[in-house]
Amino acid sequence: MLNHPVGKGTPTRRYRKAVGEAPLSRGTFVHPLHDDGPADEIVKEADRYTAPAAACAVEILLLLAKSPHPISMSDIARQLGRSKSLVFRVTRELQRREWIARLDGNHYWLALGVLELGAAVTSKAGFLEDGRVILRQLVHETQETANIAVLRGAEVLFVMKQESPGRVVSISLIGRRLPANCVALGKILLARDSDDYVGKLFAAGFPKLSSKSTGSFDELRRELKVARSLGYAVDREGAILGRSAIAVAFRLPGLLGEEAALSLTTDADRFDSRRDELLTALRKATLSLERLGANPAGRRRLSNRATF
Repeated sequence: MLNHPVGKGTPTRRYRKAVGEAPLSRGTFVHPLHDDGPADEIVKEADRYTAPAAACAVEILLLLAKSPHPISMSDIARQLGRSKSLVFRVTRELQRREWIARLDGNHYWLALGVLELGAAVTSKAGFLEDGRVILRQLVHETQETANIAVLRGAEVLFVMKQESPGRVVSISLIGRRLPANCVALGKILLARDSDDYVGKLFAAGFPKLSSKSTGSFDELRRELKVARSLGYAVDREGAILGRSAIAVAFRLPGLLGEEAALSLTTDADRFDSRRDELLTALRKATLSLERLGANPAGRRRLSNRATF
């Protein structure tokens, strides 16, 4: 992996100061292919083509999307490390276009305009409709909950979900992010990167969702080594006590073409006895998902029945 340290007096530091962005500390790691915002402590090196207002707009929308309550303008600026003047200009524009709404007390919240963008993604990502059919078939055969997620820095973003008939407590929701070190989906996606890069992702520490979440780099590195060798990753009660999961990676079909992961979650006390069965079902399902992009004409035939 490439390492781009940003030191004192570099063009990047001078540029960020000029546009009102918080300066980067010496040795800040900047990965050329991963740009997931301040929340992940990974920032893309600024150059002559950088558009700070556009970046700020995206960061504001993501911040509001993940927040359980409206946020004041001053808190937005503080959490994003942006100047108040930049945040003021961007929020005014987002409000004018009905992407965010100003509430009482100078607090902001997502507005209905964002639904247009979400609907466009859903309608244009042709695999979603047929992908749901495949997930339903997978859940029908295994009687377990299935999830699809993509990696975003040190977190996974859930993009599809199908509950099992006997649904139990779940913390995975479409559009929600969870720490990648706590779930099988995250571990199999992290396994594609080098240990050096993964270590930088978690330089700030390891979030924990349960007492059994992976909580150190040495532990995660061992798990990733096993995942690279086996071609799948497991999580033993790292997200929810009493629940374990197994996940495999695949590439999203169609125009997106992004690497994703598919998982099945089951009761921890029966995980080992079902592991091989669940793994076989996952691999068959991912083959069907990847075929959606290879055979666009055949996607419509999956709308009523998915065949593995």
